[in-house]
Amino acid sequence: MPARGEFQLIESHLSALGAARADVVLGVGDDAALLTPAPASPLVVVCSGTGTRGAGDADVAARCCTAEAFARLRAAGAVPAWVTVALTLDSADEAWVARFAASLGDACAAEGVSVIGGDTTSGRRAVTLFATGLAAR
Repeated sequence: MPARGEFQLIESHLSALGAARADVVLGVGDDAALLTPAPASPLVVVCSGTGTRGAGDADVAARCCTAEAFARLRAAGAVPAWVTVALTLDSADEAWVARFAASLGDACAAEGVSVIGGDTTSGRRAVTLFATGLAAR
């Protein structure tokens, strides 16, 4: 995927997704996120993904990945706070990315979760989410 297409997709569809959180200093659009969790708040990080077979339907991919990741965080005693998403795309399919981003944003906003960044690469379409939550002290 050409770099210009990648950055246009990010700017158009993946910026400002999910909930606005005071603990996110720098999020989507840079090479790293800057977070300020409360002092002594243990963090729990989980990974969820579609693999290449489950990434065909954008809405299903977003809903399944977020539901699985948030369930894993809760099972570990954490409240979901942030999501980083890695998209592998076989082409700069703007319609697919728009549907995925809308579903991802809705799922995250409903949980008070901020999408803080990620990565886009070329290859067989796949979705991977890294979700981070705050554990009870």
